[in-house]
Amino acid sequence: MTRTGGRIAVAGPILTLSVMIWLHVAFPGTVDPMNGVISDYASVDTAGPLFALGVLSLAAGTAGLTYALARIEPARSAAARVLLAGVSVALALTALFPTDPSLGVGSATGEIHRWSTALVFTGLPCAGWILARQTRTLPGWRPIGRVLNGLSLTSVAILVVFLLTHPGSPAATLTGVGFYGLVERMLIVSEVVLVLAMAAGATRVRPPRTGPATPSGSLTRGSFR
Repeated sequence: MTRTGGRIAVAGPILTLSVMIWLHVAFPGTVDPMNGVISDYASVDTAGPLFALGVLSLAAGTAGLTYALARIEPARSAAARVLLAGVSVALALTALFPTDPSLGVGSATGEIHRWSTALVFTGLPCAGWILARQTRTLPGWRPIGRVLNGLSLTSVAILVVFLLTHPGSPAATLTGVGFYGLVERMLIVSEVVLVLAMAAGATRVRPPRTGPATPSGSLTRGSFR
């Protein structure tokens, strides 16, 4: 079952990246890649189901990763698993509740999408950073931990740029620069790769082996001397 969770953790993000690429190839010009967020594909009739598939694939991959980590390092990965479980639920909400069709339009569905996306963007780098710190003393996790640290910091840096270039932010208003759609795509790719890196650790490291149980009622050598 650990292998199954690890395979889902790897297959989910790969399918998500494939869907992202296909959306841009199959629907050119539908969404501006420089200024339009990828969630805008949800409002396109033929692209909406494909977008939902990509998001749900990442949700499944994150859930599989949570299960695999619980089997391999249940104690050290506890905090990271809580975040990953929350991200998995948030991804499902992101797919089920599409974003508002245009800026300035507010709805309950759009608010759920906005806050669930915020949890995804912040939760994944936090989970990667925590997992790297909690497993840094384990031999099999040391090289993976360095990769997780780098990817987590990269995601946070891109997230800051995304917030600064988002319409309505002070920096975007002052500079007039609009490329937040491109930055968002960079952020999504960095976080999907981060999930893949955590999945690599979950599939590479084997669960700790427990020694054979001593039969009840058996006496050890030298007992009752």
